[in-house]
Amino acid sequence: MNNQDQTNLDANKIINKLLNKLAMAEYAQSVLEAQVEELTEQNKELKEQEKNKEVKEA
Repeated sequence: MNNQDQTNLDANKIINKLLNKLAMAEYAQSVLEAQVEELTEQNKELKEQEKNKEVKEA
């Protein structure tokens, strides 16, 4: 194997590692976005419950 082949192999390893990191980051982002949606919905429900509670108490 010559120097160019070794350099290409090393570059491919680095590219694969970066692609794996990107895939993990994209997955983590998707999970966080889903959590944000869920928490936003829960927040809406809690605000509505609080609003209804205040109306009943008035």
